[in-house]
Amino acid sequence: MVTGNKKAQVDGDAGVDIFDEEEWYFVEKDSEEEKCESFSSLIDDDDVDADGNDDGDGDDGDVDDDDVDDGDVVNDDDDDGGDDDVADYDDDDGVKSLQIPYFPPRSTVKSSSSMPPLICFSPERKIPPAIYIKDPIIQQILPYLPAKSLMRFRSVSKRWDRWIRSPILSHHQAQTHKPITGFFCQSHYSRPTFFTLDQSSCGIPSHSFSFLPDSTYLVASTHGLLVFLPHFGPDIYYICNPVTRAFRALPRPGLYHGLNSACVLAFDSAPENIESYYQLVCAVPLVGQPVVCFETYSSETGLWTRSNAVCTEIGPYEYFGTGLYMKGVAYWRTSGGKLVAFDTKFDVCEVLVLPEGSPVRGVLVEMEGEIAYVGICEVSGVGYVVKIYYGVEMRLVKEVKWCLENVGCFGGNYGVLPYYEKGRLLVMVGGMVYWCGMRDERFEKVVGCEVSESTVHHRIFPYVNSLVYLS
Repeated sequence: MVTGNKKAQVDGDAGVDIFDEEEWYFVEKDSEEEKCESFSSLIDDDDVDADGNDDGDGDDGDVDDDDVDDGDVVNDDDDDGGDDDVADYDDDDGVKSLQIPYFPPRSTVKSSSSMPPLICFSPERKIPPAIYIKDPIIQQILPYLPAKSLMRFRSVSKRWDRWIRSPILSHHQAQTHKPITGFFCQSHYSRPTFFTLDQSSCGIPSHSFSFLPDSTYLVASTHGLLVFLPHFGPDIYYICNPVTRAFRALPRPGLYHGLNSACVLAFDSAPENIESYYQLVCAVPLVGQPVVCFETYSSETGLWTRSNAVCTEIGPYEYFGTGLYMKGVAYWRTSGGKLVAFDTKFDVCEVLVLPEGSPVRGVLVEMEGEIAYVGICEVSGVGYVVKIYYGVEMRLVKEVKWCLENVGCFGGNYGVLPYYEKGRLLVMVGGMVYWCGMRDERFEKVVGCEVSESTVHHRIFPYVNSLVYLS
């Protein structure tokens, strides 16, 4: 089906649509599609004016013997103004509309060589009035569409392209699209892979990232933005949106970050952040010293800033896992069972200690407005146990036991995904993904979502399909 800027249905019974694209008309009949130079080649409108009235030549619109050869009506090619009679463009309110006049019924139409004589017009029904959608209504609808669909709609017209490229639309779309689309996962030297919870969801991005200039690995994500570091070479962070394929190479930081550093991307989609400013907050262990420093890049200033706060409670052999940013504080879990918290507003840091016996395999999530650590472990004779540690005190508030006979034993291939939604968590066991209900303590398999069993050993980042503008 060919789509154009203007469209009018000629006859609902005949199933014929006319699409005006500047110089050509496309006619769709069932599954066949033909093309002609003017609307007059489809319909003989010599005897009809633009209002559908008789022109006074005595022809009543019926087919005479003189006009018919073998039952066909022959079009008059002398009318060179067919296009002017067909399209009427109204520039009021910036709305362009295509208006097709009503034509008296014809039995059959003999078309030009490019058109098969298949078009008939119903003698009983008039053409229904066209439905016009004004620009303000379209602009209200666009923010609720998936980002990948919006990128395709840029080709509709120059006006649509300007709308979709507008930072205002990007900001509104980021506010409306908050449910998670899927997850990116990657080990250090492999290519990132992507899996989604809903195979029919729109806007699943390409995960090749071939538009980035270097061989990179994923280190952080938030609100549809991803952060990459090169495998080799200097510490140049790349922030990109995989939907728009736009990216920014940040200036080099003042400290040497290396492979042991960790970062979180701080982005607020609140209405007051219309410029889409973001911060990249990094925890940087100093080489050869048991000291962790903090360095922050601001897109508003375009500069790196080193914090006066330092953390000396992290051992020299502890490494950082993935982090979480919420309410102005960046959190990271370390391999030593600790949480490092850095307040970007007050420029202070603190170390939280997880209770003894907390699972090693776990993630940080935002749960009911508070920080939470969710871990999973395997218990002999029981199966799997999901434990939730809540608040800055990291107190154990919930244990959900999963009977072994219901899921089987998968030799250590289990883990937790960094996502929480309406009282439910996501866990992986043996290449399958399950919803874990905190209230009803039930486990429900996510249909159609299967991942590699080795995924539990990779770094996993949630992804939201968004049109966030890179300031």
